[in-house]
Parts: sequence; C-alpha cells; structure tokens
Amino acid sequence: MPTDILQPLKHLRTINIEYGHIDQLNGFAFGNLSQLMNISMANNHVKIIGLNAFANHPHLHEINLEKNEIRELKLKAFVNLPNLNRLNFDRNRIDVIEDDTFEALIKLSELLLRNNSISKLTRGIFKGLGNLKVLNLSFNKLNFLGDTVFAELWSLQELELEHNQIDVSRFFPLGTTKVF
Repeated sequence: MPTDILQPLKHLRTINIEYGHIDQLNGFAFGNLSQLMNISMANNHVKIIGLNAFANHPHLHEINLEKNEIRELKLKAFVNLPNLNRLNFDRNRIDVIEDDTFEALIKLSELLLRNNSISKLTRGIFKGLGNLKVLNLSFNKLNFLGDTVFAELWSLQELELEHNQIDVSRFFPLGTTKVF
C-alpha cells in the first residue's frame, strides 16, 4: 500500500480501492488520515493484515475487506478505532482468528465473516464485542460451538450460522423434536 501517496490527503474521508493487486497492509497503512470514515478494499488480493494496519482513526465507521485472500486475523491489527461499527471480511480464506483481535472495537455492531474457512471459535475471539448486533458466520467450516463462545455478545440480535458443519445432535439429542 503506497502510504506516501495518501499522506498529503489529510481531509480524505473515504477510500475505495477495488480490483488492485495489494498483497499486504502494513502497520499504519492509512497513517495521518485522521478524518477517514470509510475504507473499502474489496477484490485486491490482500493476504496479510499487519500489526496496527488499521490504527488510530477516531472517525472510522466502516472497513470493507471482502473478496480478498486473507487467511489470518491477528491481535492488534485494529487498534484505537473508537467509532468503528461495521467490519466486513466476507469471501476471504480466513481460518485463524486470534483471541482478543476485536477487543478494542467497543462500538462494533456488525461483523461479517461469511464464506471463509473458519472451523473453530473460542470465547476470546469475541471478547469486547458487547455491542455487536449482527454476526454472520455462514458458509464456513464450523464443526463445534463451545457453550460459552457467544457469552460476551450481550446485544446480539442476529446470528447467522447456515451452511457449516455443526453437529446439531449435540444440541438436540436423538428422539427430541424442536420446532422454531
């Protein structure tokens, strides 16, 4: 990401880069752009999100990284984003999300992780997301959900889990009928 090109644009509010060839977002990739409200980088072949790649943007509301090649979401990639409320990772290759990755995103209300390769969720992944209202984990490889994995999602209104490999017999033993 050529950060030196963006630095003079201090009043920039929206960045939309699509169909590029950006392999990696390094630390402070959007540094000195303190007025940013929206970042959309769909279809860019992004594979790696570095530490502090999205850091120190007090006005940022939305990050869209759908349709890339991201495999891992690491701790401290999203730091000091006090107003971020939507994060879209649909259609990537994510199979690892480190615990506490989203901990600082206290206003996040929508987290989209549809069409990835996530097979395991730990309770620490959703730490700090007490204001999350929408969580979409459809079309992943989830095969097990722990009893407390969603325990910190107090405000959750919509949870989408269709087309995963979750063993529902664990929740509804043989011989029982559950109607929704």
